[in-house]
Amino acid sequence: MIQTVRLYSRLTPIFFGLLTIVTACGDSPDVQKKASDTACTTNDVVIGVQTTFLQILCGCQEENGTIYHVSQSLSCTVNGQANVTFAYLSKNVKQQIIPASAPEIPSSAVSDPQRPDQVAAHGFKLVNPGTYRFHDQFNPTLSGTITIQ
Repeated sequence: MIQTVRLYSRLTPIFFGLLTIVTACGDSPDVQKKASDTACTTNDVVIGVQTTFLQILCGCQEENGTIYHVSQSLSCTVNGQANVTFAYLSKNVKQQIIPASAPEIPSSAVSDPQRPDQVAAHGFKLVNPGTYRFHDQFNPTLSGTITIQ
């Protein structure tokens, strides 16, 4: 069972950390983020979504800061349930993380940097063990899996 939950209280410190990162980006092309800029608590996973790559910011067994370029599939392994956040960091293109197969993650709203009400992040909770595949609706070559053990 996947629980889509509002994680405001738990994600507030993460969100403000990501907001700092996004603000520092300006209108420049994709910039690799320092994983140390993102503070995770236990069971939190944060994945940065850029125009041309995905980046593990924290919470996966794989190394924080690891970048997966277009056509490289991100792999994130977590022991036990996880509060997952996709942080939309691009200032240039629309993005939307959607499920690629069952079991499914919840689809995010469209993040459009041209809109004043841009969606900055997509958060949800994964409870059951399984491999959850996803990709970006607007750039399907940005893809990956989150494996809950």
